[in-house]
Amino acid sequence: MRRTVEQALRSSSDHDFVDRVRVYHQPGAGGTTSAKHVLWALRNFYRVGIVENCSNRLSSEQIQKLVSQIMDFHKYGEDDMTKARPVLLLLDNPEEETESLLLRETGERAKSMFRPGTRNPIVCVFLECIRLTQICTPDPQTAKTFDRCVLLKHELSPAEIAWFNDKGKALQDNFDTHPSKYVDPESLISFNVLKSNFNPEFMRNTVEALVKAITNEKERTLLKYISLLNAFDIQHRAVPIAAFDAEMMTEKYGREGKQGKTVWKKVIFYRWENNLSDAFRVLVYETSAESGIGYTRALCCKNTLLAQESLEALRRTSDGKETASDTALRFFKCSFFDVGCRSREKLLNIVKDVLKNANACLTVYTVMIFLR
Repeated sequence: MRRTVEQALRSSSDHDFVDRVRVYHQPGAGGTTSAKHVLWALRNFYRVGIVENCSNRLSSEQIQKLVSQIMDFHKYGEDDMTKARPVLLLLDNPEEETESLLLRETGERAKSMFRPGTRNPIVCVFLECIRLTQICTPDPQTAKTFDRCVLLKHELSPAEIAWFNDKGKALQDNFDTHPSKYVDPESLISFNVLKSNFNPEFMRNTVEALVKAITNEKERTLLKYISLLNAFDIQHRAVPIAAFDAEMMTEKYGREGKQGKTVWKKVIFYRWENNLSDAFRVLVYETSAESGIGYTRALCCKNTLLAQESLEALRRTSDGKETASDTALRFFKCSFFDVGCRSREKLLNIVKDVLKNANACLTVYTVMIFLR
């Protein structure tokens, strides 16, 4: 990746002074992390930065303001523009129209800085991280179109596999020697998935065993809905816990004495998330999600692969007849869509983005059209 980026930064042109390097990666494959490492490694040689909020659609005024900032960044402290260092900017999963407008406007502004026909160094290179659920290796005939592209798949190198095996053995030895002090490496599901080099059979068997251990039907339904969203949401966003209150709250009646009489009082347990099973928490973790007015507690599958496996394991361990369309249909008819609150709006935003994504499940889209 670094070599490809440096080639773009060192290039020159007499007509096009903006370039881009695209990093196509599966969620969790390390695309964004690797891109940030490249920025850090090149910070002393080029002017680097990260474009915030590029995953949202920006207005033309916002684009123009951003382009002006890029140009000011490029020429800051320079008297001779031909010696100005190129700018390297990270766009993490940019919105399609925002990306297109930003490149076009930056290119037009860069052209106005130089005399037509003269060859000059590149002004700006955009390092774009694009998340894809599936990545196909290009055939030799189309490989030339990927000269400025990097593909990151869920695959480890032999050296990385050896490191995970050695680390796994060390963790197991520590646990066998001091079980009360160290964590059982068998519970480190993400670590073990990496150690197996994303072996499909290992993931299927591991997730199915955990799903079978979840016996509470409400928990299984909750896991099914979270897995459905996380399996097809490219941004893999956490879902606000409060969005599921209507489905997960438990009601029971407690006896209360009053002047010699027995009165039955309904009690509602609001912190249902504190009672989720251990098996559930191995597959789903609790985090904080930005809500616009701060942060709110939310739930998210460990990664996209586990979300997909959880969804399939739930189908296999039930009657095996429920399809993705059936799950989506039940999800869209849930009562939490009827409650007006910020958590519901956050949930709706995730659903809308899933349906806009070209890689989203076709059956889910079909169900949504049907519900309209």
